Amino acid sequence: PISPLLKMASDVSLKDEIANALTVVLRDLQKHATREEKESTIKSESDHATKLCIVLEAVFLHGLKKKAFLRKRSGSSIGKSDPRKSPPAPSVWSLFSACTPKDVVSQLSRLAYVTTEIGQCRAWIRLALNDGIMENYVDAMLIDKNLISSWYTGSAFLMDSEQSFSLKTLLQSLSAFHFELAYDSQELNSWPLQSLQLAGLRNPDDDITAADTSTSTTFDPMASFSTLGAALRARDSGTTPPPV
Repeated sequence: PISPLLKMASDVSLKDEIANALTVVLRDLQKHATREEKESTIKSESDHATKLCIVLEAVFLHGLKKKAFLRKRSGSSIGKSDPRKSPPAPSVWSLFSACTPKDVVSQLSRLAYVTTEIGQCRAWIRLALNDGIMENYVDAMLIDKNLISSWYTGSAFLMDSEQSFSLKTLLQSLSAFHFELAYDSQELNSWPLQSLQLAGLRNPDDDITAADTSTSTTFDPMASFSTLGAALRARDSGTTPPPV
């Protein structure tokens, strides 16, 4: 087993990578808006949207406690759970729903093509961006210390006071953008490999499933994001992704 000191160093490195990735994504969004010279609408087909969602997913996935990995909370279909066919996968839908108005929870629970808790989590992130209230949701989570500590270990990104403060500051800049992201899609029903890698839940040399084969490249937050969005969309459309 990994020593506590190595685990701590790994967590610090992962948190720095997530924070750096978010900074890069928002910097690129601001450059995009400057080039447009008008109110910028970010849609699902935009590389900027893909990158932002991947980093936000990693924020919420980093440092989860064991209860988030229970089979009954994983990628099994809502109301049709079959643990034999559903490998463990992290879900924070119960956390999200605890901080979300009941009408929004009901809306996300009735989506036509989202059939897993993971899909609900990913849809929640996109809807929060569309509504311009991601910062409000994060604030609500961080204020409720009992809730947040029941889901995350002490070394998690959201449990780090410095990182969470920086996160809220960065999220404030999202108010300059208008998002129109699709959130009722079957492609949201599982986590993309990049989100899991950035959160430290998958290693580059992990066995890759068939669903992951077109996005198995290691996520480098400080490198150019030029091929990341295209690779994910290629997976979703069934086409061959560009070389990375």
